Amino acid sequence: MARRRARTRIPFSLLILLLSACVLAGCAIPANGPDGWGDAALPRGPQVPPAPPAAAPSGGNLTVVFINVGQGDSTLLVGGNASVLVDAGKASAAREAVLLEISARNMSVLAAAVATHADADHIGGFPAVFSRINASSVWDSGLGKGTGAYSDYSLAAARLGVRYPKRGLSESFGDGFSLEVLNPTDPHQFPADDYNNNGIVLLARKGAYSFLLTADCEAECEDSLVQAGLGQNSTVLKVGHHGSKYSTGASFLAWVRPEYGVISVGQNSYNHPAPEALGRLSAAGVEVLRTDERGTIYATTDGKNGISWSSSR
Repeated sequence: MARRRARTRIPFSLLILLLSACVLAGCAIPANGPDGWGDAALPRGPQVPPAPPAAAPSGGNLTVVFINVGQGDSTLLVGGNASVLVDAGKASAAREAVLLEISARNMSVLAAAVATHADADHIGGFPAVFSRINASSVWDSGLGKGTGAYSDYSLAAARLGVRYPKRGLSESFGDGFSLEVLNPTDPHQFPADDYNNNGIVLLARKGAYSFLLTADCEAECEDSLVQAGLGQNSTVLKVGHHGSKYSTGASFLAWVRPEYGVISVGQNSYNHPAPEALGRLSAAGVEVLRTDERGTIYATTDGKNGISWSSSR
């Protein structure tokens, strides 16, 4: 009788140790997967059984919630029976604002959680979110940082399953809305340490209306979108990089032609939003709404009859 080879089992604790070492070293995650997805994935820990989907009482509408997380980003999309969270602000913001918004809607699972890039003011809140609610998958830009915030995020995300969307991917979330990935490219177009311009840029659509979510995209990323013919004539622009002077260029605004611009910003030392960016938005005739002035901002549309706006202030 042929003898079976004994398999060498690697202790789970060793896998976690190796993952942590990789994260702290700022590992770049390779891509090149088919159908707009990178083929690499973070090592997974024990898998959490998926929670049953919670009905989102949207009434056929898409509601985009620009959550007031201070100086950071977090946007919740709710439509049909699906909800997608794009960024989660800093750790403190998740407890104070993001989880409150999720709890108010009685959600038990997110269709996706999108970490646009590795900065703490975008991904720091995800561990707290994932401790309270499951996500069917986590979308990641594929470029890690050697920081404590990124280490905490990546370990929390790994147990849910991490995917790496690339330009050209489009997914529908029931009859609620669709998401198209406009950035990053495959392979990454910019240097590996350019987290802002390699971040995930999304276009959310509901019928005749669209929301361009640019994360911390700056001039180079904006030029790439224009050259690729992406994002034109979007109804709402989530203004890049909290209104930095290095984002929201005049040529980009002329291409996108947004009716509304939403700036997620709080008290900061970066001069956000910059007078230069505000001036370009004004010259383009864009109506600007700011979370530091209005609190959490809500935009709701049925895809046919315009967008209704409200806010917590």
